[in-house]
Amino acid sequence: MATVLVGAAFSWVPSLWWDEAATISAANRPLDGFVALHAQRDAVHALHNLLLHGWFSLVGIDEFTARIPGAVALGVGAAAVTATGRILAGPRVAVAAGVLFALTPRVTWAATEARSYAFAIAGAAVLSWLVAAAITSGHARWWVLYAPMVTLATVTFVYTATLVVAHAVTVLAVRRDRLRFLVSAAVGSVAAAPFVFLVWSQKKQVSWIPPLDGTVVRTVLLDQWFPQAPWAAAMCAVIVVVGSVCVVASGVGARERILPWLAVPGVVVPMALLLAVSVVSENIYLDRYVAFTVPSMALSAGWMLARITARGWVVAVGLAAVAVAVAPAYVAQRQPFGKPGGSDYTAVADRLLEVSRPGDCLAFEPTVSWQPTSPRSVADARPDLAERLDDVGLG
Repeated sequence: MATVLVGAAFSWVPSLWWDEAATISAANRPLDGFVALHAQRDAVHALHNLLLHGWFSLVGIDEFTARIPGAVALGVGAAAVTATGRILAGPRVAVAAGVLFALTPRVTWAATEARSYAFAIAGAAVLSWLVAAAITSGHARWWVLYAPMVTLATVTFVYTATLVVAHAVTVLAVRRDRLRFLVSAAVGSVAAAPFVFLVWSQKKQVSWIPPLDGTVVRTVLLDQWFPQAPWAAAMCAVIVVVGSVCVVASGVGARERILPWLAVPGVVVPMALLLAVSVVSENIYLDRYVAFTVPSMALSAGWMLARITARGWVVAVGLAAVAVAVAPAYVAQRQPFGKPGGSDYTAVADRLLEVSRPGDCLAFEPTVSWQPTSPRSVADARPDLAERLDDVGLG
């Protein structure tokens, strides 16, 4: 619940922007048009957009209603991260990992973004929780649940499928439930295969991503988890290094030994796979596209923080210090023009409604240099414009 509240707080303040306009445009159309659109483009977000299609029919469309489902999904992700930490290393690690998850700037950003990233983060967290529960309990029922979750997570955001490879590393390393994992992962992956092929057929949608260059180092170390929060990234790096020394010095129990084999591949394998593809082919790596690795990162850092000291108040101080370090990023994310490029869709729409009367004509430039299509995406983001004004250039 705390993660939901932190994520939802002031999420209605930032203006809608191009990506969110695409979401609203897709979700706010009849089902036949919805299906026709996603058969041609943006299939990677189709399940999320379908969810919002039903949600918008109940609550209407504005900044808050478009973003609150993501905040709720992140609450599920926080619960899964906390549960995973508790299963593998006890309540202190569970709390530390859950709090770090909630504070991570990529998580608080996802709560203000009406796209599928928050749901991808939640799906990844649940997948890892199922693996932890299955390996430690030995019960087959967790692997039965893992299969449909693989399908659901992949259909939510296709890059999440790389976690199955990471979990294969986990199962091989801990030498448990290999056959059950193989069967469950195969069933879930086969069920998701038609969707993956559809998304692959639309791969030109990411052709706009520039080739990898020297900035990828900053992206990996900072932007993918800690956008606008370099001090928080540095603090978490120190926590991991010092915590690793403490773990080596003191050792870990059999169950706790599973945690790094679950968390570290969950961070490294998806990044390595996406970067490898980007090196040998077109670039498909973008900081926000690997947001689903945040649960594994938070689990690792939370474990390290809890292992530095046995004193709960010291852990609390460490978490408070991280909270202070991420505060500037949190505030920046929730400014009226906090979206990329200082996007001002909401301000423009509000001004148009302020100075117009019902039935007035409205015209948009056909093309502009600063976005893929015309400024008509302002009207896509704010359907109330179409209800009030006559878009004379439409069609």
